[in-house]
Amino acid sequence: MTQSTLAEFRDLVGAYHFRFRHPDLEPLEVSGLYDLFPELGDSHADYVWPDSWPGGESAGVYAILDTGLNLVYIGKASMNSSIGIRLSSYFVFDKERKCKIKHPQSWRGSPRYVATVRMLDELRFEAAALEEYLIANLSTTDNSAGIVR
Repeated sequence: MTQSTLAEFRDLVGAYHFRFRHPDLEPLEVSGLYDLFPELGDSHADYVWPDSWPGGESAGVYAILDTGLNLVYIGKASMNSSIGIRLSSYFVFDKERKCKIKHPQSWRGSPRYVATVRMLDELRFEAAALEEYLIANLSTTDNSAGIVR
């Protein structure tokens, strides 16, 4: 099965909003791309390491993508966590203050970019529902659950 793309991730976040959220709520927005390894060049990113994570102080959902903008992993930060805390559990500074993958052997895909979907504080519980919906409908290399169509 082929990996899903950033475009499919964005489309499905929009579909989730229109299918499951109250129409008075603002639509969910996918952040611009964050490049973990800008020194590699040829970047598609709006943010680069070591900038702050987009939506990093909030609960929400994050997508980790490879160089081709295919989904590697979808995760969430909800309740007592934040996107920044969760992403910082995967990616840290090396000796030159460049990005280092904390446990590189645990990844089947090759992380390069991150995109996030921030939740309002009063709706932080919704991150779990969005994450489950995305994982159930998109194909990644590193989530253990996936497409159920």
